[in-house]
Amino acid sequence: NNQHMPAKSILIDRLNRIWIATQRGIYLIDRTDPSYSLLNNADDKNQHLISSSVWKIEEDQQGNLWFGTYSGGLYFIDCNGKEPFYTYREGNNQLNCPVVSSIVAQDNVLWVGTEGKGVNRLDMDSGKFTYLMHDPSKNSLSYDNIKSLVLADDQLWIASFRGGLDRYDIQKNRFVNFNAFDPSHPLLENHIRKIVKDGQDGFWMSYV
Repeated sequence: NNQHMPAKSILIDRLNRIWIATQRGIYLIDRTDPSYSLLNNADDKNQHLISSSVWKIEEDQQGNLWFGTYSGGLYFIDCNGKEPFYTYREGNNQLNCPVVSSIVAQDNVLWVGTEGKGVNRLDMDSGKFTYLMHDPSKNSLSYDNIKSLVLADDQLWIASFRGGLDRYDIQKNRFVNFNAFDPSHPLLENHIRKIVKDGQDGFWMSYV
């Protein structure tokens, strides 16, 4: 309808469909058909989608789709199941923050970045959540306001607002922080909006 549509993320899935995350919901475009579908919480059929403000899309190895929302938690579409829609809401021993900024799938694990409660680790087989959060008393995440995640082998790279860039060794459970105040691991700025891995194993960062 030619109206301005603030888009946050775009994904082309393995069936060549285009998913667009926006502040008005999720647009689905079938490239064999010029029409599109809109999923948002204004439609009674989409009662599991609590918030229409969607920030991030990720496809796992089974072809299922995960959507991070602003204030509505983590939205899941099981493309092969009888119950296709599910929402992980904030709660005890569950998702610990309703604002999901970033998602990365790794085998049967989903890494979920939140704005305020660090990184959630979801075991997709058991449904169990564990958490990576800042703890000044030990080696830990540098800051809990997460903006972007990138997975490279067994290293999870975590960009945050105010905390710079963390490299988390998944096997050793150890963090290395890169920030503007450390001459051994310097950055231009500690407020990082986005990190992207290129085809030559390099990283590109945009600052807030």
